[in-house]
Order: sequence, then structure tokens, then C-alpha cells
Amino acid sequence: MAGKKGQRGRPRQRTEDLADQRPDRTADVEKPVAAPAPEIPPADAEWHPRAAEWYASLQASVQAQYLEPSDWAFARYLGDLMTTTLDIPRPNAQLVAAITRGMDQLLTTEGARRAARLELQRPGRDQDDESDGGGEVTLLDDYRDLYG
Repeated sequence: MAGKKGQRGRPRQRTEDLADQRPDRTADVEKPVAAPAPEIPPADAEWHPRAAEWYASLQASVQAQYLEPSDWAFARYLGDLMTTTLDIPRPNAQLVAAITRGMDQLLTTEGARRAARLELQRPGRDQDDESDGGGEVTLLDDYRDLYG
């Protein structure tokens, strides 16, 4: 998902999502075939309960199907880091921020999934059904239209 080295700002769009299909825009994109789904390593028994809970929720979430072995290794590293942070009396704010960024990179928050344009659908819910909160958004849009 990352662009060229040193690129800032939003991640580049996938080549199939680009409106402009000129060869110079798509020439540097590699699309290797993904390996079969990796075996998910278990949580470390010595982790803090909150770190273990987060890791278990990551294993159970829908986006887990997109994670590669290196992502699971990174998630285990975050579990270690969370345990260290939760075990000290006054956690370092930079350490907490680093953990949060790592969690976002693994798409564990709704905001991170939205930024990656990944929308999860709950099983059994009609995809056109507005009962998932879409009604409130419509009401806010109507309010903005009426009152500027």
C-alpha cells in the first residue's frame, strides 16, 4: 500500500482504482500472488490481559483474512509492546502513540478501515438496509442543507 520511498500524504490508489490508466502511472506497481492464509501464531501467555484481548480480537476480526505472516509478527510485537507499556506506572506518551499507529496499520480501528476504504458488513444484514446508522447520516446531511 505504500507508495515510493519518501512519499508523503495519502497512500496511493490501487492501479485498478485509478481513473487514469496511462502506462507511466501503473508501470512501477507489482502484484505478487498472495500465499495461502498463514497459520496464526497464538498469543503469548505472559502478555498483559488487555494485550491478549486485543490480539484475540484481531484474530477474530474480518480483516484478519488480509493479514500476512509479517503482519502477525508485527501484531505479536505490538502485544509485547502493549504489555511493557501497561506494566509500567507512567507510560511514555510516544510509546502509546506508536502502539496506536501500529494498531491503525493493522486496520484494527473503524477510522483506519475507512481510511483504507474497507467497509465491513455484518452477516445477515441487507447490504441496502439503512438501519446500520445510515439514517442518522441522512438526517445530518438534510440539516446541513437546510441551515448551511
